[in-house]
Amino acid sequence: MPATPRGWGAIGGIAVLATVVPVLTFFAGIAKIGASRASVISTAEPGVTVGLEALVLGEPVSVVTVVGGTLVVAGVLLIQREETV
Repeated sequence: MPATPRGWGAIGGIAVLATVVPVLTFFAGIAKIGASRASVISTAEPGVTVGLEALVLGEPVSVVTVVGGTLVVAGVLLIQREETV
């Protein structure tokens, strides 16, 4: 647990910026474009996260990560294709 007000401020900031804002914007997106389309868009989050961590933090991207991401995207595309046919 944080011992200083600054530490508590950091926890509060993380809670608001990393939890409350994303959830509220996701719900706003659901209201605007519908749950089905919003869920498809949300599958891009892990890929964006991996890309940003590689660019910003210099984290290595392994072959397993790329294969896993490819399988997720392929699954989403198959599900969407099946719904439109």
